[in-house]
Order: sequence, then structure tokens, then C-alpha cells
Amino acid sequence: QWFELFERLRQLPGADRPTVYTVQAVLVAGVYAIGWGRLSRGFALISEAITLSIDAGLHRSADSYDVFDPIEDEIRKRTFWCVYMWDKQAGAHFGRPPMIRLRDCDVGEAAAVDDEFITHDVLGPQPMDTPSRMGAFVCVIRYFVVLESVLDTPPPKHFGDSSTFLKNAMSTLSGFRRHNELREEEALCDEVRANVPPYWIHSQESMASEDVIRVTHSERIHCLDQFVRMLIARHRFSELVAERAA
Repeated sequence: QWFELFERLRQLPGADRPTVYTVQAVLVAGVYAIGWGRLSRGFALISEAITLSIDAGLHRSADSYDVFDPIEDEIRKRTFWCVYMWDKQAGAHFGRPPMIRLRDCDVGEAAAVDDEFITHDVLGPQPMDTPSRMGAFVCVIRYFVVLESVLDTPPPKHFGDSSTFLKNAMSTLSGFRRHNELREEEALCDEVRANVPPYWIHSQESMASEDVIRVTHSERIHCLDQFVRMLIARHRFSELVAERAA
């Protein structure tokens, strides 16, 4: 019934305009579909959200133009990064090729400033004695940026013996370079972890906190760190297996 209503609303005039709220609606519907187990439907909606976000220019920086006030600017940035992260999750968990890459974007990070400290006139500042919930979100964004680089390291490709063109072309195509054991990506993980705000660090103190948001974000950041490092280790293990089999 929810999807039926969603589809009916999408038939209304102007419902397909690439606005921020259209992007958000389609992305949430895609996330809902994936959680429901309708993977093809969910990925189709997430792909549409990516297309709409690009059409809306969410992937480009608007800092040089006096177009959006601080609230609008942060909404655009946060929406884009949510779309970006779901694209990477689809690649990491389901092996789907990424649709959006950081090299095609110049949007800045979301500000580590919570909603209550942003007005139509000014962004922040975040009080020193108030841990920023958005600070945890920024850490998550950075881990997904590292994840993109890890996922962009494909195994050797074999196109058969009929033609060597594709094999030779692969060595020159950008985005398909062979990384050296992903040492740079591991160093980026170390940098992200070293800059996690103390309030969000995974520790006995954070896990014993009565702040549910703190527990949730601390767990998520820690799990993301371990997940990216696991994929790095898997790549190295695969390389060693390939060397032995050669």
C-alpha cells in the first residue's frame, strides 16, 4: 500500500522535478525497498536518486555563488552524501558497480554543526561543550570515501583469447589502476580514526553511555572502520593467492 501510494504521487505533475525533496523521497523509498527485500526495485530507486541528485547539481559546490542560505546549503550537502553512501553500500555489499565517483564531484563535506545552531543567516558555530551529532556523520562520510577507493580496485580481468585490445585498454583506463596493497587507503583509515571526536570514539565509556545516539554512532563508526580494513585485508589475501596460483 505504501509503494502504491508512492507511485500514485509520482504521477502528479512536477513530481519528477530534480528537487532536493524529490531526491530524498526516492532515496528513502529505495532504502525501504532494500530493507523489505525487494533488491532490484530498491537499487532502481537508488539509481534514480543518484540521477536526480546530479540533475539538481547536488554533487557540485555552490560556495562561490550566493544562491543558497546556510540551511539550504547544508540540506543539499547532507542529501548528496546520503545518496553517495548508499551507492557505495550497494557496491560493497552486493557487488554492484558504483554510479557516482568522488572524482566527478566537488561538493564539500557537510558541516560538523547541528541543526539547532544553523539559521537562514549564519552557520554555527557549534558550542565547544556540545558534541556535534553531525561530527559523527562527517566521520562516516570519510570512511565511505576511503571505501570508494578500496572498491575501485578490481581483480585482474580476462576477456578471452580472441582479442587483446580490451586487456591492453584496461591498463590505461582511469579508475582501473592496480593499487599496491592498498597502503594509501589503510593510511587514510588511520587518519580518519585518529580524527574521530572523543565523544564518538568506540570505548567502554561510550558503550556504557545513556545517550542512545552516542552508542549508535560510536558503534557505526567503529564497524565501518573494521569493515573497510577487512576489505583491504581481503584484497591483499586475494593478491597472495593469485601469486601462488600463477
